Amino acid sequence: MTDNRANESLREVIEATASVVGNDFFRTLVQSLVSTLGVTHCFVGELVGEKKDRVRTHALSVNGSLVDNVEYALVGTPCENVVSTRSMWHIPTGMREKAPDLNVESYLGLRITDASGNVIGLVSVMHGEPMLDSHIGAWVLTNLAARAGAEMERMQVSSQLHEMASFAEMNPSPVLRIDMEGTILLVNRAARALFPEQSLVGQSWLSLCPGMDRSTFDVWLNSGEDTIQQEAQIGDACYLFTNRYDELGRCIHIYGMEITERRRGEKVVENIAKGVSAATGEAFFKSLVRYLCEILGVEYAFVGELMPSVDETIGTIAVHAHGKIVENFTYVLANTPCENVVGKQLRCYPRHVRQEFPLDHLLDQMGIESYVGAPLFDSHGQALGLLVVMGCQPLQNERFTVSMLRIFADRAAAELERKRQEAEILHLKDQLVAENVYLQEEIAASYPTDQMIGKSPVIQGIKRQIALVAPTDSTVLIQGETGTGKELIARAIHAQSRRKDRPLITVNCATIPRELIESELFGHARGAFTGATASRIGRFELANGGTILLDEVTELPIEMQSKLLRVLQEREFERVGESNPIRIDTRFIAASNIPFEEQMVSGRFRADLFYRLNVFPIHVPPLRERDEDVPELVTHFVQRFNVQMNKRVRNIDPSTMNRLRSYSWPGNIRELENVIERAMILAQTPTLTVEDGMVGQPTAVTVEAVPTRTWKAHETSYLRGVIKQTAGVIHGPKGAAAVLGINPSTLRSRLKRLGIYPKKNGDSGGSLKTVS
Repeated sequence: MTDNRANESLREVIEATASVVGNDFFRTLVQSLVSTLGVTHCFVGELVGEKKDRVRTHALSVNGSLVDNVEYALVGTPCENVVSTRSMWHIPTGMREKAPDLNVESYLGLRITDASGNVIGLVSVMHGEPMLDSHIGAWVLTNLAARAGAEMERMQVSSQLHEMASFAEMNPSPVLRIDMEGTILLVNRAARALFPEQSLVGQSWLSLCPGMDRSTFDVWLNSGEDTIQQEAQIGDACYLFTNRYDELGRCIHIYGMEITERRRGEKVVENIAKGVSAATGEAFFKSLVRYLCEILGVEYAFVGELMPSVDETIGTIAVHAHGKIVENFTYVLANTPCENVVGKQLRCYPRHVRQEFPLDHLLDQMGIESYVGAPLFDSHGQALGLLVVMGCQPLQNERFTVSMLRIFADRAAAELERKRQEAEILHLKDQLVAENVYLQEEIAASYPTDQMIGKSPVIQGIKRQIALVAPTDSTVLIQGETGTGKELIARAIHAQSRRKDRPLITVNCATIPRELIESELFGHARGAFTGATASRIGRFELANGGTILLDEVTELPIEMQSKLLRVLQEREFERVGESNPIRIDTRFIAASNIPFEEQMVSGRFRADLFYRLNVFPIHVPPLRERDEDVPELVTHFVQRFNVQMNKRVRNIDPSTMNRLRSYSWPGNIRELENVIERAMILAQTPTLTVEDGMVGQPTAVTVEAVPTRTWKAHETSYLRGVIKQTAGVIHGPKGAAAVLGINPSTLRSRLKRLGIYPKKNGDSGGSLKTVS
């Protein structure tokens, strides 16, 4: 609705000013802007003075009425900010405090430039009330600034004719000098060339201008206007006539200068502006390139933007070729004329552009002879892309073509920036929705506390490892049996990292169906597969800026492992159904309860992926190897369930604690937690007792019996190697316990359980007894 209002407002102002020029144009413009935008003040001002540090208004409207023009110093006014920035200057409220004499509350202004890009003035609207929404005003001013600039520049040229009479002969455009009777007194070389068959001097100027009769001429002479307010045609040429006054203010001579090209340019700008004013987004760019091709008489025109995820590459938004819109394409900037344009300046190659860029094979394929490209910048001066026209013939009117591209490059850049902002808003909206869903899942999952319970040497060692690796961005591989707290360690690493204010995204690779895992990790585009009715952000993209935990990573299908490897190596991926790569800045943590060695030997896990993940390994021991932490863990769970169940258990029966410490806990901390919860439900006294039969009963952990036995086999092999390496020494700084970072008594218990009996000569000897 806002865009419709903006387009309607622009149309009203264009229609009101289309048939007037000079000061009448500016008077009509400010009156139309006041009426259309519903503001109290509007003016168009020109920069004057030797240093261009003053403003002289061409037209000033206050409360719907034209008032006398004023001249004021630029410094210290909002206008100073307007002329020094490429973007719109908006003060939504507070102007009364800044400039109490103006008696306005809000301000909106845009600078005016000439065809060469020089700032020559500004157009501003002000209002007695706050102007919080500047969208419509900004849209109208942006689209009218080029027209105002053309008119202001035209008026500047006409006023300069007062000072150029002596140089008329040198002027490349035809110049006439006539007296007050309309008789031609002087013509320059260009005018003589225009009419080679006749002598113009002495003829009546009125006889050459069908649109100017004697009465109109007399009215003009006595009007006091500096420039004529209607176009005068001599043949096919359009002239601007300017009066010359003496010191008494009497008109003594009239100078006429051909402005056919300028008038043509103004008409072109007006036609293109009308043609594209109602369009936005893709429709705008298609309309723009079509109009440029038609009006400039070239075979090709396109708008291209820098691709955000691919360095030094342009992707076109709209391409017009040989009379029709064609398919978009991408190309690398290197060795092309566009390389000298993007982020730099307008470049014009009126002929022989292929010889200038022999390595640009696309120019050869398209038969391009001439090229003009204008860079596109956003409101902060950052490069966005470029606007280009190309022809198969040498450029016929270089100045006019360059002028057109300068004018419409700003409009194209504004639309491209709006398009990107709109896409960013949609992306952020999708990301917020996805993060909200994920956080709801996090809350529902009721994750354990972020405290690591236990004072055993092995736990203290893990805490030291976490403190070392957390501040880095290195990939971490956490290995340990089910229920040992691998996810807790991952959360601790994330909480102590620089990414702690961004999400930790957890993916359980074992729970996602094979056919959905690629979409879950990478996301998908709308229509990528049956049922994909909307685009979806994947877990990798959701974790951008944060951390992703790939739990049970050994369960990934082998075909997904190669794609994960690419993400780890290049930090980029594509959504399912899309070809544009998405770059991410994510910290990777992987976890597994299955030994990687066996998986790699069997071909179920890629060795190169393992080495990528295994940058900083952390081994989490099972609970049976740190039984000294059991009392503290039990106390922690009792306190938590006291709060949850509104109980008042204060003590743990000593025999219960002994039983808990002596149990092997195949389910580890998770099994211990379940046993304590069950006991707390049954507890009727302040002392907690775990009854016979509550510990060691078959639980869901038996489902993972095979992985547990596999882990034990790996553990046995690994410990044999360490014992052999230390020549059977357990204690001391070079002993096996120090190498493993565990308590010597804990290591002896583990060796005994696995049936490993070290000998002093370093042979691990002994035999392995089966542990049931």
